[in-house]
Amino acid sequence: MRRIGIFSSFAEPAALQLTDAVLDFVRDNYSDEACISFIFSNRGFDENLTTDALLQNLEERGVNLVIFSAAKFKPELRKEEKRKEKEGNNRLMRDWRNEYGEQVLGRLPPTDFDLLLGDWLIWGENMCKTRNGLNLH
Repeated sequence: MRRIGIFSSFAEPAALQLTDAVLDFVRDNYSDEACISFIFSNRGFDENLTTDALLQNLEERGVNLVIFSAAKFKPELRKEEKRKEKEGNNRLMRDWRNEYGEQVLGRLPPTDFDLLLGDWLIWGENMCKTRNGLNLH
């Protein structure tokens, strides 16, 4: 059975609509061949009202929801790196993203491939080297 991971920031209702469409499509057409192994969000509860509602909906569906807040991961370093990125220094933001990615990787089950339904912030270079992903954003 093929295992699929889904990644999204769930910043807007369209993210849930797309996720629901993927969940329903796999269930209705490929339930003997594939399954959604997990859904990952880089936004946690209590960060955004829209995101809270979308994550609650997914929990109620019984999916394996993996949450690890990017905003709460080394926030001062992220803020400084974003400032430097605006000045043209991308190295530091890349370093933060890879540190965040290492933490994310440790929380995820293996998959055959992953669908990225939104924010590229979730994946750093290290995730690209260790997982197979399709970015639909």
